[in-house]
Amino acid sequence: MKKIIKACIIILLLGGLCFLGYYKYQEYQYHQSPEYKLLQKGYTEKQVQIILDKGTEKQIETIIDQDYNSQIPQLMNHKDFKRNRFQRYLNYQGPKSIDDLILLVNQDIDQTSIPYSDDLLNFVKTPYFIKYNLSRYLDYKNKYTDLSYPEIIKRVNSGIDVDFYTNIKKTDTSKGNLVLINKYDQLDASYTPNDLQAIDDDNHYLSKEAALHFSQMIHEAYKAGYNYKVNSAYRSYQDQEEIYQEYKNNYGYTYAENYAARPGHSEHQSGLAVDIVAQDPMGRSFDQTEEYAWLQEHAHEYGFIMRYTKENEYITGYHYEPWHYRYVGVEATQKMKQEGLTFEEYYHYYIETGQ
Repeated sequence: MKKIIKACIIILLLGGLCFLGYYKYQEYQYHQSPEYKLLQKGYTEKQVQIILDKGTEKQIETIIDQDYNSQIPQLMNHKDFKRNRFQRYLNYQGPKSIDDLILLVNQDIDQTSIPYSDDLLNFVKTPYFIKYNLSRYLDYKNKYTDLSYPEIIKRVNSGIDVDFYTNIKKTDTSKGNLVLINKYDQLDASYTPNDLQAIDDDNHYLSKEAALHFSQMIHEAYKAGYNYKVNSAYRSYQDQEEIYQEYKNNYGYTYAENYAARPGHSEHQSGLAVDIVAQDPMGRSFDQTEEYAWLQEHAHEYGFIMRYTKENEYITGYHYEPWHYRYVGVEATQKMKQEGLTFEEYYHYYIETGQ
């Protein structure tokens, strides 16, 4: 019996030692764990859980090797946090709020050579911001300090931070109905639409899709009691050259620049623009007629915009032309109308950058 009791005591002692050893081993393992090390750094249990859930193994090791940083859990818990940009969030200096920091890094502003400033942040937060225009926005802001951020973005996106007919580039005709032709974008002298169709009996032509929508629009206007006359539609490069020279010879250079496009810079050459007036027995200017009012209300339904408005003369570089309508398609027209954008703004933001 004594031997049995002795054996039991030995077993109990060995069991206790084993349990104690196991406990000490578990304690040692816990002390080596990221959770324990983060707690020792001063992070709360909630913050530790965020770090463990959102961080990679390497990122967690980096956090452990650094002093306590209250921003890290906030960064990782942000809805727009991107794991692969973690170190860039930590490295980028300037933004005071986590929201601003994540916004700028997620837009890769930290990868530019432009130093952080309040102006930079305000431009990034402004609708229709285009990243590759950032330095131009800032330069324009320095030049015109009283202008608002939205107005500067409108001007720079439209290209008017440089003089008209400078930095001219070839028009990207692959854009189809959304081709941009203005004082910065030029068609080749040889360009002619390959699908021109007559829109009346007076030898006026538009490209096929524009012609179809124009005919539908004029037909609906006629049913509503309104009559129009086409003054001009497709014009060749040579036609435009003659018109521009005629304006220049008769009225002078400045007048020609405001009222006529230089050859290659006219929308008429694209086969997408038409000049229309009312057959008005009272002899009123077109924008005083019911026909004009009908177009203002309905042209967008057929994919046409009044291209040269009075309020945007400084953007287009042309005097107000209430008769000049440009086909861009129904989807584009609806969006431009809804958001109050010029064609230049729409093209550079939605078409050129694909946003």
